[in-house]
Amino acid sequence: MAKPQTYLSRWEPIFFGPVCRDKERFLEESFLLQYHLKMSYSDTRTMPIRYRRWFLDRLVEEIRSSNEKRKGAEERSGPREIPIKQMMENIHNEATSPKNSSPKKFK
Repeated sequence: MAKPQTYLSRWEPIFFGPVCRDKERFLEESFLLQYHLKMSYSDTRTMPIRYRRWFLDRLVEEIRSSNEKRKGAEERSGPREIPIKQMMENIHNEATSPKNSSPKKFK
């Protein structure tokens, strides 16, 4: 009859490797570093956790800054006016004019 295994601590069995959610988190972090920063899988795997998290935090900060700059530039430029009336007139003129005439250019 096999003797039941006894542990010094009730947490001892989980120290044999990361649990599923930890593996999933590592894979997500690794994907982001590989996709955005072009790091290799072996680099992300051997990188200390605090460095990996720093790179991710810095990446998030850079993306937010970039988005804010782009949003500010769009707000400053305002809406563009599209000369729909001129475009429609030119299309109508092209359809009714002879083929050898050149179309009008937009200003």
